[in-house]
Amino acid sequence: MKQSVKRRWIFIYLIGVALFMMTARCSFAAVSIERAKLIFSNLTYVNGIHATLRFKETPKVYASSGVATITIYTGMLQFCDNEAQLAFVIGHELGHITKHDAFRSGNKQMEYQADLLGYYYATNAGYPSGLSFMTKMIRVYGDGGGSNSDHPSWSSRLRYVLTGGQMR
Repeated sequence: MKQSVKRRWIFIYLIGVALFMMTARCSFAAVSIERAKLIFSNLTYVNGIHATLRFKETPKVYASSGVATITIYTGMLQFCDNEAQLAFVIGHELGHITKHDAFRSGNKQMEYQADLLGYYYATNAGYPSGLSFMTKMIRVYGDGGGSNSDHPSWSSRLRYVLTGGQMR
């Protein structure tokens, strides 16, 4: 086989691999329950965390965690544009589990820590672009947070993660 033909086939192969990776990790559509289970398995295995995953059939955009269980509402699956965004959400809830937040009363610092851990867990498992979840929350629901909420604003949470926990 000529060198130029061989290069062309390698190029075509690499384009195919790149397209597969883009659609597998960053498809812009709702995430299915089956894919959510796979993302959860990846995050728990790679990060060495033992937890279980449940789903609740409701259009509400919500996820929560208990002692060792994460519950994701199916509205969250529809809201996430790609697997990386859902990986960040799952990572955030895993952060609450690893910090044992179920045994403490909620506060803004717990949310900051869970965001930072969520970003780390998702990135460590191969989902590096999940922070776009926060920007979508700002775009769709507003910045949120405030003094009457146990959750900080989305913009301050995003800054906290982007600065490695150095700024709020």
